[in-house]
Amino acid sequence: MTLKETIDKLPLGESETKSEDIRSFKRAYQYCIWLLSKRDYSRYKLSQKLYEKKYTPFIDQLLDFLEEAKYLQEEQYIRTRIKTFMYKGLSKRNILNKLRSERVEPSTELIDELFDEYRYTENGQLRDLINKKLRSKGVSALEDFNFKQKLIRFLLSKGHSYDKINTELKNVQNDEESNAQNSPF
Repeated sequence: MTLKETIDKLPLGESETKSEDIRSFKRAYQYCIWLLSKRDYSRYKLSQKLYEKKYTPFIDQLLDFLEEAKYLQEEQYIRTRIKTFMYKGLSKRNILNKLRSERVEPSTELIDELFDEYRYTENGQLRDLINKKLRSKGVSALEDFNFKQKLIRFLLSKGHSYDKINTELKNVQNDEESNAQNSPF
């Protein structure tokens, strides 16, 4: 369906407001195209942007048209957000909660699929985050109670479970000890 066909199907008011409604719809359309040229949006976020700009009468029709024309792609938005959260080290559960707070309903299968596709695991994420925090201080910093508690709080804020965090911290310490024993220096 073209933009003109979509406009023709709008429930427009009387003749004096009809031309204003059409202009408003076209302005809203141009605004959406401008926003979507910058980055992907979910249907909900885009509708919020339109409400802020007072383009309220025909938001649903406009969003339907944008989806039909493939300008607004909810699936692509979800995939991009999952990858972003994944790279930030968020757990699968935390990713799901963040997306739900954005009023997007991803499937757990999609999250699992992307984790597999990019060969990410929650344990690998934990290991990367721990190594990143230990980069400047070394593994010996884990002996400092305050530093270790701060690190645990940081990892908990990423949505990882306390048990997995403790297991991974022990693995990091054990790896360091075995490397120290095998080192010729």
